[in-house]
This record gives sequence, C-alpha cells and structure tokens, in this order.
Amino acid sequence: MKINKEVSTDFRNHVFMCFKYLGLGSPTNIQYEIARQIQEGPNDQIIVAGRGTGKSTISACFASWVWLTNQNATFLILSNTQ
Repeated sequence: MKINKEVSTDFRNHVFMCFKYLGLGSPTNIQYEIARQIQEGPNDQIIVAGRGTGKSTISACFASWVWLTNQNATFLILSNTQ
C-alpha cells in the first residue's frame, strides 16, 4: 500500500483526512493540538478535554494512523459512557 508521506509522518494530516472522510469538516485548533500532543507527547499520557471535543474520534484516528505503518500493532482504547 502506498502511503502519502505527509500523512504518514504527521498525525495532524491524517486527522484532517479522517475528518473529511467521516464528513466532520475540518478539525478545530484544539483538535489539531490534541493530535499533536498524541504524536509528540509521552507514551503514558492522559488526554483531558471537554465533552464533544473529539477525543475518542481522534484516538480512533490514531489507531488507524499507527496501523498504516505497523499492521502488527495492538491497541487498548478505554472510553467511559454514562
């Protein structure tokens, strides 16, 4: 599979493409900041943001982004609903 270099090297570009595919429009500045933090931050971080910010969607985009380069990767995504 051929992967666009801009998408494979910068998670924010992948988030943009995912949002367009899902019909969500362009990501907001806070969503781009969450994406940057996920890519560049420590491996043991917690993302805290208000409801409706897109944390779960961006996390799912991150899983698909990692799978683009490592099909053997595994993920554990936890989400609390009320």
